[in-house]
Amino acid sequence: MKSQSESRQNFEKMAAMAERLGVQLSDEIHDDFLQSFAFRNVQIFDFLPEFVLMIRSLVSKKEFLFKRGPITAIGSGILIGFKNFFNDGLEDPASQKTTLIEELPSVQIMPLLSGASFQSPKNLHQKMISVMVSLDYLQLLLKEDQPRFNFLFEQENKFFIEEFMSADIVRIANEISRTSTQPTLPDFYYRLKTSELLYFLFRDLSKRKETAHENIKIDELKAIYKVRDALVIKLNEPTPVKDLVKIAGMNELKLRKLFTQIFGLGLYDYFQRIRMQEAARLLREENLTVSETGYRLGFSNLSHFTRLFEQHLGAKPKKWSMGNE
Repeated sequence: MKSQSESRQNFEKMAAMAERLGVQLSDEIHDDFLQSFAFRNVQIFDFLPEFVLMIRSLVSKKEFLFKRGPITAIGSGILIGFKNFFNDGLEDPASQKTTLIEELPSVQIMPLLSGASFQSPKNLHQKMISVMVSLDYLQLLLKEDQPRFNFLFEQENKFFIEEFMSADIVRIANEISRTSTQPTLPDFYYRLKTSELLYFLFRDLSKRKETAHENIKIDELKAIYKVRDALVIKLNEPTPVKDLVKIAGMNELKLRKLFTQIFGLGLYDYFQRIRMQEAARLLREENLTVSETGYRLGFSNLSHFTRLFEQHLGAKPKKWSMGNE
């Protein structure tokens, strides 16, 4: 773990950028942050007024709730968080005195002009690349393709989107997060890599199931994530929809609509996508056989498992396990 002085220096970088972005941190909040987190790494690349790129990893030392106001320096814009995908040296449980909580890799998108709240349990290990980007800059990049993403540009909308971390995004994000050597022409490099990240993200968003976007309330967002957690906690069989409706506390039609709006997939399709991601992990990281992986995930028909895996991952399970995608 980084020393306290290094952790403080890393936090001071974040605090200075927060002030530049128009988010004021009181002395009380400043001290609370330092007491609540060990800041392992923070790097910031300022390309305002177009975008800011931030790389950070930290561990929460206690349960913490933070509410921030709107980010005003960029004006109309969005915050994109590429979460929990790179290795910062804390992933090996044998090297840790305590077990760290690791969340699923994901990409999360929300408006900058909306306030947000973040709650961290104790020992949560957070690794993230954040891109805070203006809508004017995105319009310049998207040009005639902008109408596909109009819901992002209607700033009265209070939206929240989560997208899967595709292989292309992971590849570029890992290139950005490697910190052992400074690249030649760093400003040029990080501007280019951020553009690549945005390209692959919007390429993936363009494939999402089309749905009308409506404003989402914080209690609705929390309810949908409870449903998501119920789906992924037991991957050998899908949780019945009637149980998910009870968890959400809303009718089935609204549950399905909001779930698709946030995740871009329906309940069952999302379950299968997560299931296949876990299958890929079991094959690669735990070296299970194809049959062992299929049976562990509840498949009695291995031919069906193979077809589904190839549909989602683009290769048969045996070929994937050998590393030949």
